[in-house]
Amino acid sequence: MEKTIIVQVDIQRFSQNQRPGGIVRKRTKSGKISTFNTGNIQDKRLARSMGKAAWIREGKPVLNPPCALHITVHRARWLDYFNIHGACKSLIDGICWSIDPVTNKRHGNILPDDAPKYLKPGEIHQDIDKRHKGREFVEFRFEELTLNNGDSLWQSEK
Repeated sequence: MEKTIIVQVDIQRFSQNQRPGGIVRKRTKSGKISTFNTGNIQDKRLARSMGKAAWIREGKPVLNPPCALHITVHRARWLDYFNIHGACKSLIDGICWSIDPVTNKRHGNILPDDAPKYLKPGEIHQDIDKRHKGREFVEFRFEELTLNNGDSLWQSEK
């Protein structure tokens, strides 16, 4: 079985090139040197919530692991393939799992988790067309890797 989840976002927003991170030292007005982390936690939270909202919008589907995840990016300009992986990470987290606000524990959404035994990397494609400018979206296609009798098509890693 396959399930496609679409997230309406330009993933370049979540690219490592767009989110500066690390430790920065800055002199304050009083002359003291202040050290702080510039990694943008809000962007990660936003991406996770966008992924979860897209999963809910698709009817909260649940798949049998393991699954392969194929990603298609629809936008006006090319992105580096490795930046696509990094930019999609928090979106994938939001589709695959959530944190229960009451118990503060993780639970599965479309899969029990995004760990390697549940989710395998698939193909990455880019649909580049000027008509996507301002209407960018990412398509996540989950493909179950099990046969009808329950046998896995994926050799387990030992």
